[in-house]
Amino acid sequence: MIVVAIVGILAATAVPSFLHYIAKAKSTEAMTQVEKMYNGARIYWLEPHGTPGAISPLPPQFPASKAATPAISCCASSGGRCMPSQGQWQDPTWIGLSFSLDDPHYYQYEFISSANEFTARAIGNLDCDAEFSTFGMIGRVDSINGVFGLAAVNRVNELE
Repeated sequence: MIVVAIVGILAATAVPSFLHYIAKAKSTEAMTQVEKMYNGARIYWLEPHGTPGAISPLPPQFPASKAATPAISCCASSGGRCMPSQGQWQDPTWIGLSFSLDDPHYYQYEFISSANEFTARAIGNLDCDAEFSTFGMIGRVDSINGVFGLAAVNRVNELE
């Protein structure tokens, strides 16, 4: 009887810790992919771009904004993971950022840009409740045309 009580106490403390570590492991996907978009945007700014037949390149710019991809939460898919679809990542914005996902993933990704600023963002709902977690990185252009931003991913409600 005492052994059963001890096992019950151990299980009661171990299960929440285990679930916390699983959520933390899943959130590394978002941080890694947001950093990949951030770096892609910085490289895009530095590369010369032009239109076919143009003699001079366009001024430095970021790719156009792109709404959350995939369009619906991954909770709608079986297992709470979005299945990869190469068609989703053929938009000029994703191509310009050199960004695509080839494996099942937990988050939706979006890119918001203006003339002098961009935000790379991941939005997810790991336990498919009403709360979402958001990971993002912001980049800005400084006065000498360099792109800068914080070196860390901003996390809101990371493990929701």
